[in-house]
Amino acid sequence: MDKLKILFTFIFVSSLMLGCTNLKEDPKGLLTPETFFSTQADLEASVTAAYRPLLTAFANTQAAIPGMGGDDLTTQAGGNKEPFREFDQFKTSANNVWLTGDVWNPLWEVIYNSNNVINNYELLDETEERNAAAAQGFFLRAYTYFYMVRIWGDLPLITTEVPTGEEFRDPVQDIYMQVIADLKFAEANLPDSWPGEPGRPTKWSAKSILAKVYLTNAGWPLKDQSKYAMAASTALEVINSGPYALLDNYADLWKIENNNNSESVFSLQFCAECGDWSYGLWWSAFSTLPESEEGGWDDFYSEVAYFEDFPDGPRKDATFHTDFIKPDGTIVPWQNSVRKHPYYAKWRDGGHDPANPSKSKKATSQKMYLMRLSNVKLIYAEAKNMSGGADVEAYEQLNQIRRRAAGLPIDTPDGSVDLSGLSVEEFHDAVIEERKWEFGGEWERWFDMTRNEIVEEVVAQRDNVVELPIVGTVTKDNYYAPIPANDMILNPNFVQNPCCD
Repeated sequence: MDKLKILFTFIFVSSLMLGCTNLKEDPKGLLTPETFFSTQADLEASVTAAYRPLLTAFANTQAAIPGMGGDDLTTQAGGNKEPFREFDQFKTSANNVWLTGDVWNPLWEVIYNSNNVINNYELLDETEERNAAAAQGFFLRAYTYFYMVRIWGDLPLITTEVPTGEEFRDPVQDIYMQVIADLKFAEANLPDSWPGEPGRPTKWSAKSILAKVYLTNAGWPLKDQSKYAMAASTALEVINSGPYALLDNYADLWKIENNNNSESVFSLQFCAECGDWSYGLWWSAFSTLPESEEGGWDDFYSEVAYFEDFPDGPRKDATFHTDFIKPDGTIVPWQNSVRKHPYYAKWRDGGHDPANPSKSKKATSQKMYLMRLSNVKLIYAEAKNMSGGADVEAYEQLNQIRRRAAGLPIDTPDGSVDLSGLSVEEFHDAVIEERKWEFGGEWERWFDMTRNEIVEEVVAQRDNVVELPIVGTVTKDNYYAPIPANDMILNPNFVQNPCCD
């Protein structure tokens, strides 16, 4: 058990967690910095408190709600899945209780707890250990704001002060400037590695997320195309100098025995065996199992067209679960199942026991990738192409992903799958298409659709008979999620997003 898992068991952590409801704090009774931040151990405990709500947010499928507009995800027509359906059908509501309670609130808690680290670490004498601890706070704040700004757009930029509940929403550009500054601090102060502690970000983690931030800045809504070159150069540093390598087999990415593998740049460390079920990755098991056949919860699964269009090969086989095993051992093909949709196989390992389906687990210890090397390679390929055209290296990075998908040796050129001689537009389309397949079900597709402004184009191809019908209006007004209704009521300075104003 690594040190982060041990730290999560400290009772001290709960006393450090700052409340996040309605962006307003009641500091009465909290330890003051002067009385608490006196040793490195105190600082480390506050860093641990910043990790915990990030795990809370991503432990359940609710964190996927904003991504339900992507063509790789859908949900069932009935039951308690209305919060998912709102985004799947482009009819969002500010009263989406799951989006508020399971995404908005814990993510703000990450920011508050990170601020607690950032604003007080200098109370200790300067050491490399102190700065590395602080850099984790900067990294976590940056990653969280990056995730949130893509969901909600303008946000209160809270970095030092205690929230008053009367903040204004700062522009997206200001949020990104802070994210970039935080990641640069993290990059400069995080170590190359944390031996025995894979749950902590490294300088390579910071560089990789920074490359993704630059790439996102180059697209909608900022469209700062100067950021393409910055994304390319930053990603290439990770590719050339980072301690990472693609796994030979795509399927191996999703085996618990391969947690924290050579491709993992930054992963959340879930641990179902650490004495408290809340530390496990819930959606790795029940959430993504078919309810009628395997006793799951049917939270999300694949759209039919996405599955049918997916290129055949080992990557497709590893991505989808299409034959469902009932408790009596009967095998039901997806076409004959109650939902009549394929499901994702990526997170089944350790959750569903084919030999004894009644013993399936509600949560597993599978780690959740927030950044893996294949993402960095495709960031480089896309950004290099958009900042002067694809070079030999850009083609190679893209083709490595394509070779592995086909079950071919990664480093050996193969004319059956390798691309060459494309125009800038054709190469860009090829990368976006490759990302569509490489990260199926991983909540990446929606953000690729918005930054490339292809939501309307993609949704226009949807089969509204096989899938849940679109009931809202598909325009850029729906690119951002609604600010939670309760926050809108309590903060007179908030202006609602166009989706729901």
